[in-house]
Amino acid sequence: MERNVGGADRVVRGVLAALLFVVAYRGLFRDGPSPGALLAIVAGIGLTFNVVSGRCLGNRVLGIDTCKNE
Repeated sequence: MERNVGGADRVVRGVLAALLFVVAYRGLFRDGPSPGALLAIVAGIGLTFNVVSGRCLGNRVLGIDTCKNE
């Protein structure tokens, strides 16, 4: 699969992943275990994979490519 995540899209995904990890931390350790914490961890891992690899299956299915100019 070719890279299809780049530029500002990659930065936004990285920031969202960091925020999701903060939410997960709060949900697991500060407020007591919650189902939303597990969901935040899974979503954060997915976004982190997108940032590191530059690939997103959702973008591919929708025909979106944000790294054309790179």
